[in-house]
Amino acid sequence: MIELRMIGSRLRALVTVLLAGLILAGPALAPAVAQDKILDASSTDEIVRLLKGYGDAEAVSDGKDGIVAKGRVAETDFTVRQIECRDSQCRGLQFVAAVSRLITEQQANAWNRDKRFGRVLRDELGEARLELAYDMTGGVSAANFADRIDWWVVALKDFIKFLDQPVEEEPKDEPNRSAATDPDDDDPLDEDDATPDPAYSDTTVLTDKASIAEAQEHLSDLGYYEGTFDGKMGKGTEQ
Repeated sequence: MIELRMIGSRLRALVTVLLAGLILAGPALAPAVAQDKILDASSTDEIVRLLKGYGDAEAVSDGKDGIVAKGRVAETDFTVRQIECRDSQCRGLQFVAAVSRLITEQQANAWNRDKRFGRVLRDELGEARLELAYDMTGGVSAANFADRIDWWVVALKDFIKFLDQPVEEEPKDEPNRSAATDPDDDDPLDEDDATPDPAYSDTTVLTDKASIAEAQEHLSDLGYYEGTFDGKMGKGTEQ
């Protein structure tokens, strides 16, 4: 009887140790299984499930234009469509948000120049569209795809704020700038910049020698006269 009691105690102790080990190992094993799940561009159900973690989402069954799902974030609708498909195999997915907001060419260029995620396009009506492509060649983990959704949500919210900012107008050249106020003018004596002297208009007739000499000096300063200031109305002065 004593031996049977000892065997029973040892069995109970062994079972207790095994159960404790399974309890401790269980939480560690569960995430590993989820992270190892591989998705491709056709994994619509799993894609929609992940999208729902960020807002409204549902699958699209008709497959028009390659669209497999649609969702809504920050009060903005978007679609997810398959891209670069061949023989029923698609290389990746593309998130697309057609925003019913006008955007200038200057704004679109500024976004595409300064922002890392998302490309902005401008349609024929001048309305904005934000796109973000994701290459899924060879399959990606569910965790990796969830990260890409997060990037898309951040980019879309940022883009809506970007459209709310006032548009800065491009600086325009001031017309009729004089040589004295134009630092970019290489030739301050250019005839387009020269300001006519009202004392010597096209209709002024000079008769006395002093006035003619003064006019010759003035024309010389402007680069139109190379003779001496003799006070005589010669051909060089008349021209």
